[in-house]
Amino acid sequence: VRSLVRFDDGSRERTFVDRIYFAQGPASLKHEDLCLQHLPDLTAWTGTIVSTDTKGPLTRRLAEVPFSAIADPAQAKDTLRQLQQRFWQIRPSDGLERLWRARHPSLASRLASAPLALLTAAAASEAERASVRQLSAQLPSIQALVDSAPMYVANARLGRTGVFVDDSGLPWVVDWTKWRLEPLGVGLLSISGPDVFAREMVELLQADARTSAVSEDLLFLVAYVADLLTKLERLHLTSALQVVPEVLIRTSALQERSQPRSVGS
Repeated sequence: VRSLVRFDDGSRERTFVDRIYFAQGPASLKHEDLCLQHLPDLTAWTGTIVSTDTKGPLTRRLAEVPFSAIADPAQAKDTLRQLQQRFWQIRPSDGLERLWRARHPSLASRLASAPLALLTAAAASEAERASVRQLSAQLPSIQALVDSAPMYVANARLGRTGVFVDDSGLPWVVDWTKWRLEPLGVGLLSISGPDVFAREMVELLQADARTSAVSEDLLFLVAYVADLLTKLERLHLTSALQVVPEVLIRTSALQERSQPRSVGS
């Protein structure tokens, strides 16, 4: 619930957001607190928490946020892109990453257990079957490459109704109840203009020693692996087969880059 408070003494208007969630669970305020405790940088865009009250199975949180409006459709793409660019540059703390990895399978391990036999059964041509065989043969290399991608905090609540914009155009995100840690690249395909975004992100990430090895090919490899797994989980096998060549192309590019060059080449 969003409330606008006006004062008779001429003080500036103040805006509050009142949220109610289950007190426990994967999309709870307790889950949000875990994220913000380990990543205080995120609180710069979440507003000021006024109060948190628990009654029975529900928890209510009231926060003050200096926004003027929900991002309108014309702003939404640019606003979400701006937020993604910020969040991709924030590295999770070691403690948060250890907690997450202890409780959740990594993208690379999910790939290792993926039912690739379904792709072979669904393949309609020898070329598709050959691609699946190549994917299976390359699994260890692909896993290692995906595991080399730095982690970031993804927010499943990001969307037009969850992003607010202040008078200066600065976006605010008030909801971190559905965060997760993912390797950089996850979510890339859903961003407007992914090629340009990836190129811009690589320039920004290479300025940080912790992410200086990140390349466009690595970002897209991670993105396509995540897309492949999503399609497999939903049994969209024809669509999944179309992603396999993209995974192989990015894998090959990264492997070529890592090969030592001979003198004079």
